[in-house]
Amino acid sequence: MDHLLVNVNDAETAPSVQGDSLMGFHARQGHLVYNTIELMAKNSDSGIKITDRTHGKCAQGQITPLDCLNNRHLDNFVDHKSNYCGVFHAKKKDEDAKNFRDLLVQFEKEFGFSVYMLRTDGGGEYRKWRPVLQGKRYRKTGVQDRQPGCER
Repeated sequence: MDHLLVNVNDAETAPSVQGDSLMGFHARQGHLVYNTIELMAKNSDSGIKITDRTHGKCAQGQITPLDCLNNRHLDNFVDHKSNYCGVFHAKKKDEDAKNFRDLLVQFEKEFGFSVYMLRTDGGGEYRKWRPVLQGKRYRKTGVQDRQPGCER
């Protein structure tokens, strides 16, 4: 019986590593905090390599100049269980409670599930949400908690 010897190149068996700039990973990871991306890159099992560590201002938050409908803000709401993301335009920062109420109605109609808990970073803008959160649990997450968002 003949034996076939095969040399396996280490590059073929090694996990693939994706390289990108810090800003690139920031945008690709849903505007993840820069420090978190740096920590991920230090872990050799993460599969990412930062090629350029410079970063600029993020486009999240206030939009300058205004869009064609005179909106200045984007409100992003994410259900981390289903990865459903609702994005709403807002002229003023305080419209986020109304946008969240609209998202709840849309989410419940589309999926037939109710949101039972809202987790936030504890920012001051959520104090005005009490009427929207009737019958729902509300919890402020800690600074290091990696599970923010809505739950069904």
